[in-house]
Amino acid sequence: MWLIAEDCHELLDALPVLVADEERDGDVVKTESMADDIGDTARYGLKSMVAPHAKPKEQERQELLDSYDEQLERIRKRRATKAGSGSTAP
Repeated sequence: MWLIAEDCHELLDALPVLVADEERDGDVVKTESMADDIGDTARYGLKSMVAPHAKPKEQERQELLDSYDEQLERIRKRRATKAGSGSTAP
């Protein structure tokens, strides 16, 4: 749900006059007033709040390193198990 505060006068005035642009999906027709710009600003703000965000590069890097650590640990355990059983297969 999207709630607009009553003190957002420009947005409340702009919304009723916006007209969908048939040539550009998701956009509104450019007007002489600021209504289309105000509507675009609200749209961008809403999209940024509901759109999936990319993880920070440092977090992606750490998750990748963690997955390598987990894989290496599994390989070490498998090798230790094989060494303990006397198996020579790789």
